[in-house]
Amino acid sequence: YNLKFMIIVDQIPKLFSKAHPVQNKYISFNPKIDIIDIGIILKEISDCDIERLEKIFKFFKSEIILEGEKEETLCHKMGFRNHMLSKAQWNHETTNDDRYVKRAELLGWLNKNVNNPSIRTISIRGMGGTGKTSFIGHWAKVDDSIINRPVKGLFYWSFYVERDCEKFVKSLLDYFERNFSFNFEEGRKRFNSIDFFLNNFHLLPPIVAILDGLEVLQEGMNESSYGAFIDSILRDFLLQVTSANKPWLCITTSRFPLIDIVEKIEFKDKQIFGVEGIEGVEILASHGINGNVKDRIMISNYLEGHPLGIKIFSASFTST
Repeated sequence: YNLKFMIIVDQIPKLFSKAHPVQNKYISFNPKIDIIDIGIILKEISDCDIERLEKIFKFFKSEIILEGEKEETLCHKMGFRNHMLSKAQWNHETTNDDRYVKRAELLGWLNKNVNNPSIRTISIRGMGGTGKTSFIGHWAKVDDSIINRPVKGLFYWSFYVERDCEKFVKSLLDYFERNFSFNFEEGRKRFNSIDFFLNNFHLLPPIVAILDGLEVLQEGMNESSYGAFIDSILRDFLLQVTSANKPWLCITTSRFPLIDIVEKIEFKDKQIFGVEGIEGVEILASHGINGNVKDRIMISNYLEGHPLGIKIFSASFTST
């Protein structure tokens, strides 16, 4: 093991400055280089290039909240939720399971990218029943993670419920007229919905658009263009949101990769599988399956952590 001390004070205390080196088969310790204080850290940072300095700055901003900033951070947190949900429209309600089990790793990944202003589109993909819809619904409505992104509303559309992309764009334009006092009547008479949206995108305030179930409008696994959109309206919409220099955020769920935008640097993709063992234990417990934790982990692993599979198992078990 290489032993290091990091001292969060201005200077290394005299006690540490008198430390002796240690070198044996278990521990390597050199006090001249293995005791680190703020001065040493600052010197290391000062020698970094601009790109690395920006990364360090963002890291500290995300990890450290000074006393004077706590109230401001809370305002950002509440501001995002209030702005997003005060002007929200759902064409179909997401699953709101009061026994929902938080997926910590996935939630952390999503929030990290939501807080990155350079990311415009986020895709969460996985096989049916892995909990994509319930996860994103819980994030939008219930989760209280600190989010700081200047959005003004939320628009949710489930393509499982309505596959017509023309209706999707028309409904989105109606949403802007109703919530932001736009009047598109004359323009919408002269253009089809997607062309009008693209031409006027620069006027629209940034929102979070959640598009659920994109696989119903993508080429299937047996097709040569696997994952490609079969409707150009949806492709043009996502390309516009992803490439534009505006803080819009589009979060999508699908069983397939979004190959039409996968090369965009403003796009992030996450493939999800089953829940972790302890999360599977929580699902089992929330559905009435108690007992030994080790046994419940074994059940969850046997079902490959598939949330729907675990719930079905629980239902069949408790009904007998």
